[in-house]
Amino acid sequence: MLVFAKARAQGYYLTMHCDLHQVDSVNHIKQALEIITVDRLDHGLNIVENADLMTFLTDQKIGITACPMAYFYTRKVMEQEAINKLFNSGALISFNSDDLAYKGSNYINDVYYKFAQKCDWSEKELIRIAQNSFKTS
Repeated sequence: MLVFAKARAQGYYLTMHCDLHQVDSVNHIKQALEIITVDRLDHGLNIVENADLMTFLTDQKIGITACPMAYFYTRKVMEQEAINKLFNSGALISFNSDDLAYKGSNYINDVYYKFAQKCDWSEKELIRIAQNSFKTS
């Protein structure tokens, strides 16, 4: 905790990696938001399991990143239900490419394109995702 307080005091923004579907994922997200007071969550999609944390995330304008293609390569699902729920709630969700070592192309343009195909998203939704990435970078 001391490291995060020092980083915050030095003017750094804080991001916490909250990997998907881990034991106590929602509790870890809660700690990241309420104790460490992060500015962004990476992969914290399990937040959709807790309405209060979802509200906190959106009210405080805390960013959250998703890597749909990385999830697809590791679990054969893009986590589109959680992503859509966050997007529709007004959360500042953005897409990232994650690890380029995954098989197949994992460049950000491919992430946008493949997710849009899978979920029938229009240019309008993709523009908002891109805007969110700038707001929370």
